[in-house]
Formats: sequence, structure tokens, C-alpha cells
Amino acid sequence: MYLIAEEHNISYTIRLKANAKLYDLAKPFLKKLNQNSEISKKQVIYGEFNYQAGSWDKNRKVIVKIEKPAEGCPNK
Repeated sequence: MYLIAEEHNISYTIRLKANAKLYDLAKPFLKKLNQNSEISKKQVIYGEFNYQAGSWDKNRKVIVKIEKPAEGCPNK
């Protein structure tokens, strides 16, 4: 799907299946969230990095979103 979108110069968003490499690349954003976190408030942080899956012919931009619920509250 992304190849067709790129061929036709169409912007797209695709959810990637989580894997160990993506978790490693997201660690700096998690660290930033934990440093800035207020326990009583829900926290959300976004970041981006380049990633190339084994089956891809090039790097692509990945947007990461990390959520941390307020302590004692369900994650909504």
C-alpha cells in the first residue's frame, strides 16, 4: 500500500506492528516522558525517527506516540 501511495505522491499513515527495534528507537521519547511526568496528570508525548524494515527498500519516517495515564486512573 505504501509503495502505491509513494508512487502517486500521496501522503499516508500506516500503523506499524510493534517490534524490538521500534521499541529501542522510541526509548529516548519514553525517557523524556518519564523526566517530565507529573504523577497526577495523564501524559502524552510524540516523536519521530527514520526506520527501515527488513523488507523495505528505503527508510521511512515513523511517528511515535507514548501515553502514560495519571496514577490511579485507567488509561483512556
